[in-house]
Amino acid sequence: MSNFFLPPDSPFPGTLVQIPHILNPRDLLAFHPFTDWLATLSNPRIGFLKLQADIGNAQRESLPGAVFMRGGSVAVLVVITVDDDNGHSQGEGEGEGGNDAEEFTILTVQPRIATGSLAFVELPAGMVDGATGSFAGAAAREIKQETGLDIREHELGVVVLHDALYTSPGASDEFIPIMAVRKTLSREQIERLRGNKTGLQNED
Repeated sequence: MSNFFLPPDSPFPGTLVQIPHILNPRDLLAFHPFTDWLATLSNPRIGFLKLQADIGNAQRESLPGAVFMRGGSVAVLVVITVDDDNGHSQGEGEGEGGNDAEEFTILTVQPRIATGSLAFVELPAGMVDGATGSFAGAAAREIKQETGLDIREHELGVVVLHDALYTSPGASDEFIPIMAVRKTLSREQIERLRGNKTGLQNED
């Protein structure tokens, strides 16, 4: 057996590969099934980083710190108004501005080990798309994944006073804008949302 390292332009540069003596590394790298397999294994997206930093000044004072770097996320408050059989919201016209309409919101139940809970109740939330940086696009995608509802980006609005909230700035760079959307659904549609098992298991 002989060894060689994958070249810098490969999906896993510097990875040690062991091959039989009769096989030339160039032949292996020219073998499309092998290179296709490498490409399938690779994923250029970085999910999280953990940094250990030492900050100093001219007076030689230092401040150590660990950073859990995950970037921006987005949470969504979905307000659902019940639509009766007549095609308008129940309670519409009752009281000033139809304020008696029956409303619901959507919460998800997920295991959150850091909280010590396997059934943590929270707003639907997820990480922002690193390619586009779109908060509204990420919010619409998370709602679709976690509830099955189709939300258009232009329907979403930011409901926090500032652009975003930092969840734990002493240890993480994560910031979360909270967006909101209103939808009108029938009771049958609302009942179908109850207890849905949705979302992606490999996503946080």
